Amino acid sequence: MKRANIKKAASFFFVIACAVVFSAGLCGCSNEGSNIQVFLSESEIVLDFFEEHLLTAAVEGGEGGVVWESSEENGMVSARGVGRAVIRATFANAQAECAVEVRDSGEIPSVRLSENTLEIETGRAITVTAEAVYKKNVIAAEFSFQSNDETVAAVTQDGRVSAVGAGMTQIIVRAAINGVTVYGEVSVTVPR
Repeated sequence: MKRANIKKAASFFFVIACAVVFSAGLCGCSNEGSNIQVFLSESEIVLDFFEEHLLTAAVEGGEGGVVWESSEENGMVSARGVGRAVIRATFANAQAECAVEVRDSGEIPSVRLSENTLEIETGRAITVTAEAVYKKNVIAAEFSFQSNDETVAAVTQDGRVSAVGAGMTQIIVRAAINGVTVYGEVSVTVPR
């Protein structure tokens, strides 16, 4: 009985040892971790305070997306304040970096509106679209709309201006960008 137990135990350890050697062989054959490289489209960028820049990453020796640090998940770098930062893209044990410098030129964005003046008959509505523009480029902003006189014209937060009653008013469009607010204005006339 003792020999049978010893044989069973020896067989069990042999199977475990083979499994360990087989697994080690598989791990040893896979050079995935050591051959992976991450490349970024730029290694240095300079942005003005209100600018954005899309960094792209390429992974060589592996498949999948990179993990971004100090940026959006898609590699969009948005200036948040004056200074320096490092953006990292990581995949497995490999990473690439981009040095970012943010400057303040003193220029500010503006609000570009699809309409600057409107004449709307009572009961009708027109949607006004807004964009924040900086150095001729459209940039990300959070918009809000407000009517100075809702008895003349009302406005929704998506820019739909509705004529309520005869008169004149202004629709104020606010764009919040990096803690700075800039304004646009639409003059509205509702005829009698």
